[in-house]
Formats: sequence, structure tokens, C-alpha cells
Amino acid sequence: MDSMRKLRYNRTRANTRVLSLMRWMLSNEATLTDPNGLPSWWPFWSDCLRQDVRELYRAGMLLRAAERTQADG
Repeated sequence: MDSMRKLRYNRTRANTRVLSLMRWMLSNEATLTDPNGLPSWWPFWSDCLRQDVRELYRAGMLLRAAERTQADG
């Protein structure tokens, strides 16, 4: 049962990271832009968001698999 709690914690933590980064990216004003009109910080923080979304997906899939196993057994 302790492992289920850890999996839920990991999913919640990853979800919180994604949401807070998205809020920050949407609310932060771009003072310097690149030729495409994107903020100067976009390449770094978009990569961070991509990594966090992948972590959220993995955490969700691990939790889903564990819940199915627990329900079956």
C-alpha cells in the first residue's frame, strides 16, 4: 500500500510542476524576443515543460498499471 501512496505522490507532484510552469510561461512578459517572436527564455523553459509532461505521463501510467494490478489481484 505504501507504494501506491508513493505513485500517487509522484503523479501529483508532476502535475503540480506542469501546471505551475504553464502558469508562469503564460503570465511572464517577453522583454526580449527572438526572430520568431518568441520570448528569449522560450527554448529553455519549453524543454523543461516537455520533460515535466513526460514525467507526468510516466507517473500516470505507472499508477494506472499499479491500480489495475491491485484491482485484479
